[in-house]
Amino acid sequence: MKLKVKILEEDSIYRLKDAINNDLKYYNEKEIVDIKYSGNGGTAPYGTKKYSAMIIYRINDAW
Repeated sequence: MKLKVKILEEDSIYRLKDAINNDLKYYNEKEIVDIKYSGNGGTAPYGTKKYSAMIIYRINDAW
């Protein structure tokens, strides 16, 4: 089996949550290895908000 990574990025924590939940529909629980989250919400008026998640999953290497 091989590992793959999918990166999701959104400007809202709620949109990121929805994107993660939507993607999880396509995996079974044995395929998911881990989900990592990172948030960079700027507090300054000129700051940018970026939230991202990395889904690490297994694929069956039939070759």
